[in-house]
Amino acid sequence: MLVVFDFDGVLADPVFSIATVAHKAYCKLYHKIPLEFVVKAIRDAKHVLRAGPDIMPAVLLAVEGKNLKRLTREELLEFERSLGKKLSELEQAYYKAKFPLRKDKQHWASLFKPHKTALMQFKKVMKKYKVLIATTRHREDILLCFDNWGMQFDENNIVDLRISKDKQEQFRYIRKKMKVPFKRMIFIEDTLWNARAVKKLNVHVLLSTWGLSNKQQHKQAEKLGIKPIKRQRDICKEIEKIEHSLGNNQ
Repeated sequence: MLVVFDFDGVLADPVFSIATVAHKAYCKLYHKIPLEFVVKAIRDAKHVLRAGPDIMPAVLLAVEGKNLKRLTREELLEFERSLGKKLSELEQAYYKAKFPLRKDKQHWASLFKPHKTALMQFKKVMKKYKVLIATTRHREDILLCFDNWGMQFDENNIVDLRISKDKQEQFRYIRKKMKVPFKRMIFIEDTLWNARAVKKLNVHVLLSTWGLSNKQQHKQAEKLGIKPIKRQRDICKEIEKIEHSLGNNQ
């Protein structure tokens, strides 16, 4: 059995790091606003954020007074279309603000808050199974965080954006590299769209409810045969349940 963890939203809370970059970019482009305002905006909109281009538009909507907790993906995309060329400028401003923050490695690592109970479960899982991480971040960011948290993890077991930003492509790479069929893999992911995409490969997928998703998406996941993990301390137990069911079906 091969167990694959996503990083953001499963082992780490990325909201503060995203908000810190977005805050720096917004203040540079417009005017000063409190960092706490941007943190709340990103946390409220987390269920509709899929990539870099989504972040600054979400902040703009928050400044306009939009209730981001009720924001739908379709509404965000409609707003992004209305921005025209400005959308690209906002994305560039975000990544321009991110670059110098990443250069200060210790400070950058400090912006990622660990999900402590999930990390304890992660260590427990590693003792029993072969474990990989599939992430759309840079491998170096993951290693920095682990080092900051007093943990070690083999960098060769991190599949990052250099392989692909597409989770299905990452899993095809993992299958080839590890020589393990999809049906013998378990994936713990926090976003519904990535969970759904990997599920289509016949990988067993669990959705972390403490990540970048909301209750409505948890219900949608159940309808798709993706089980939400309600508590961080249940990660290992849910993995063992899948392994047991597979054993009974052989």
